[in-house]
Amino acid sequence: MKKVLAFIFIILLLPAAAQCQVIRMEAGDVAFDFPDRWLCVSPQLCSFYTRELTGAGIEPEGLREQLLSQGILCRGYNETYSQWISVLMREDDLSLGYFDMSRADMGQRKQIRLQAEGNNLFEVTGLRTQDAEWQQISDRYWLYVHYIRLENGENAGRGIRYMTIHNGQWIIVDWQKAGRFSNRDLASFKKQLSGLVFTRDAEEPIRNVTVNAQLPSETNTGMLEVTGTATIGAQMTLLLTEDGSLREAAWDTAGNRGQFTLSYELSQQGETEYQVLAEREGMLPTTLTGSIYYDAKTIPLSGIDETITTTSDKTVIRGETLGGTTLQLVAPKGMTKKRAANDGSFSFELTTEQEGTYEYTLLLDKGNYAQRRFSFSIVRLMTDDQQKADVRKSAVRISYRDLQKDLPENRGQVLNIRGPVVEVSQNSGTTFVRMNYSRSTGKSWTNPVILVCEEDPGLRTGDMVTVLCRVEGIYVEQNAKGEDVNIPRLQMLFIDHVE
Repeated sequence: MKKVLAFIFIILLLPAAAQCQVIRMEAGDVAFDFPDRWLCVSPQLCSFYTRELTGAGIEPEGLREQLLSQGILCRGYNETYSQWISVLMREDDLSLGYFDMSRADMGQRKQIRLQAEGNNLFEVTGLRTQDAEWQQISDRYWLYVHYIRLENGENAGRGIRYMTIHNGQWIIVDWQKAGRFSNRDLASFKKQLSGLVFTRDAEEPIRNVTVNAQLPSETNTGMLEVTGTATIGAQMTLLLTEDGSLREAAWDTAGNRGQFTLSYELSQQGETEYQVLAEREGMLPTTLTGSIYYDAKTIPLSGIDETITTTSDKTVIRGETLGGTTLQLVAPKGMTKKRAANDGSFSFELTTEQEGTYEYTLLLDKGNYAQRRFSFSIVRLMTDDQQKADVRKSAVRISYRDLQKDLPENRGQVLNIRGPVVEVSQNSGTTFVRMNYSRSTGKSWTNPVILVCEEDPGLRTGDMVTVLCRVEGIYVEQNAKGEDVNIPRLQMLFIDHVE
């Protein structure tokens, strides 16, 4: 029997003949007719439907995390859990820029379709678009996308999604199933989509025009050229400072993908201050300020920032200079030499495996020009996943008996252990998880350890868990005979997996 939970989302039961249930999702300002007898689950309701989900082989907490990470407001499963319909809400520069799909013209809709066909509209790991087209349903443009869902490189099912923009957000209705979609399926889904209702039309907020551009700081040819992207349709103006006042020097309009180019040839050597002004009706203007130095004897260099941030073991830097320029890159562990291509482009692949800052100096030489030196640094950061991977690599195996001995050489060692949770308790804001460390030949679990957790890890008695932890010492307890027993004390680092 369906439950009505108004604080999460509202289920309006229609007459039996309607054969549907209307789910109103306040977060997305949308209501959708899910088929009757389908189980409709929001991220907040996953734990409420634990019995139904686990009975279908779906782990409720894993489903909750999946729904939240993908922006799914509600998902409906059919009675056999072989197919499901999801309503998603996402936000990006495109949705904020258009605010409503009615504001996109034919050319702009074409660019969006091409992005979808190239799997570049969203992060769609595991999905491969087969075809996409615009359809007009109930006086609204919807992008229809048919795709294949992949798991480990193998075809795991098919999907259809319809997507539009409303109130600055992508609203996506996604249907996945194991087999192919028939023409009857497509017609039925399209008819069902016509029943989707937007419950609120928000007033578009006044926002700043967005501009992303690399501002050149030097030239030896006298050409000042600024390229980049901005809010689609923005009017772009290049302003030069002369005699203390600004004058307009170049103009462009941000295209269907927001791209623009502003070019102007400087007449005098020396330093010139300039501005890039971006304007669009109904939005606040944005101004970028820069200065460029024109020296005909300076070897130009562009494309490399003084500080570069990376999360990769290998970092490729790319730049541009004069064609044929000799380049020497002085690195912490040696020097690399190469020559720029005829068009002036060049690149270096650098090793940045360890976290920290790497310092480099680039020397540029070309006949009739003075040698140029450019220093820059690369800062290597570690993502959470990378840090966890390093922790896993450092894990060792220590026998339970040695842990009980509390040997000095074992303290601080990392363990990767798996076992059942026996007890969870809290004291003064600290959570203590008691779990068994060893499995006997009879497949029963023995040898308890105590995990000390600075935050509540959400574990419950009976959970089978894999954790990464650090050896800290021992607790001394007494057994049934009153004898002292050493219980290993471990500091929780993170939970790797809960079964």
